[in-house]
Amino acid sequence: MTVFRDWYEKLTFEEQICWSFDVVPSQVLHVYWAFSYADLRYKLRIKSGEFMIGHHQQFEALVKVINQALGGGSGKSSPPPKKAFEPQTADQMQAAFNAVFG
Repeated sequence: MTVFRDWYEKLTFEEQICWSFDVVPSQVLHVYWAFSYADLRYKLRIKSGEFMIGHHQQFEALVKVINQALGGGSGKSSPPPKKAFEPQTADQMQAAFNAVFG
């Protein structure tokens, strides 16, 4: 995450606004007029936090996948998944549909 933080801190305030609001530099004045300074800082903080959380989540998922692929883990085998109900008749299908949608 420090790579993102280093990159983000090298940006100017205007570049941070462009990244956070998904605008080009020619539209920054419209953003300045539409939001207060406190709103701009809040949006920057939320957008960067969301970005870092997304990357952290991807990293954690990758660690789990690699761990399972290489045979790691708790050593306990997970129970087999339940078989899905497969309706054999139209009445069973209607009953399943009514159970979900009422």
